[in-house]
Amino acid sequence: LGKTTADEAVSLGRQLAVTLSHSSSSAAAAGGLGANITRRLSASSRPQEACVKLPEGCVLLHRLPARNPEEVNCCVEVYYQVGLASDLRLRVLTDLTDQVLYEPLYDTLRTKQQLGYTVSGGARLTHGVSGFCVVVVSAAFDADTVEARVEAFLADFQQTLQAMPEAEFQRHKDALCSNKLQPDTSLGQEGDRAWEHVLNAKYEFLAREQEATLLQTMSLAHLQQFYAIYLAPMSPQRRKLCIHVVPTLQKQQQAGKQPTAKQQQQQQQQQQQQQQQQ
Repeated sequence: LGKTTADEAVSLGRQLAVTLSHSSSSAAAAGGLGANITRRLSASSRPQEACVKLPEGCVLLHRLPARNPEEVNCCVEVYYQVGLASDLRLRVLTDLTDQVLYEPLYDTLRTKQQLGYTVSGGARLTHGVSGFCVVVVSAAFDADTVEARVEAFLADFQQTLQAMPEAEFQRHKDALCSNKLQPDTSLGQEGDRAWEHVLNAKYEFLAREQEATLLQTMSLAHLQQFYAIYLAPMSPQRRKLCIHVVPTLQKQQQAGKQPTAKQQQQQQQQQQQQQQQQ
């Protein structure tokens, strides 16, 4: 398979189409089950993936209780919508933001502030729309506090980005470019990557190379402008969606009740695990 040429692949595809066509015709003539299985769906009948465009300058909050009544952790997911992933420039700048934020986000919120046991952040692709997301799971703080800490970090990092030396920015660019151009380690991995482009009907088989080429033209000023529009808390154009999953036990705490014995035990175990990792 690895030695198959482009012409041979096209020829094989045509043979397969003819074979399936003949099978469908035979099944239809015989009134068999295959007639229904191989029926072609019209474009209007096919499932369509869609993603809601969030309004600029608005903060949307969806708050819901945890399903487990004994849950002691809250979970906060903060999503910042960027734009269509078909926009190569936005896609590259989103990945570059992920590259620059990855380490300081974890170091500040998880290691230093111990905001929660699970802290992660990164670029997200949702039905063809690029975005950036921060997720925190915490038993030590309520959901509102967690969200406020995330926002405070993003505000502080904007100043860090403004003062970032050019040499440090270049290291981030080189690391991201190297990651994008990393060769596949097996034929199966290469095939999976190609099929991903087929399944999403984008057929961008050279996307990595195109992104790496465009990445080299991005400057620190480009990244600063991108951050100021899509992530900075004071941006009038920012599109933010926040999900709060709040445990019942946390609601009891907010009402002034003392933590239960089970809750105290789980919090102590969480703190011990954090100390061991440090």
